[in-house]
Amino acid sequence: MKKVLEGRLVCIPYGGDGWALFSDDSAKEYHELRRKLRSKNLTEEEIDMCDRRLWEIEREGKWIDDVLCDLEGKKVRVIVEVVEEEKEGGDKA
Repeated sequence: MKKVLEGRLVCIPYGGDGWALFSDDSAKEYHELRRKLRSKNLTEEEIDMCDRRLWEIEREGKWIDDVLCDLEGKKVRVIVEVVEEEKEGGDKA
């Protein structure tokens, strides 16, 4: 059995720091929303909207635990290949 997944690796910063793969657009939106939530100038409604959208993005992602859970107890080889680097400032190389 061989599984190949591709996407942007994102750490979900609560509940034990889970890891998920997101599409490029979802990863970008996710990070923008997390940054926005750190702002002190948001209303409760804006916070709720951001939280709801973050939850939607997380549900669309491929959780690493879910992908690997059916391989428990099996001898595996895990290879992680970086297919695109980012320069400082978030620009793609």
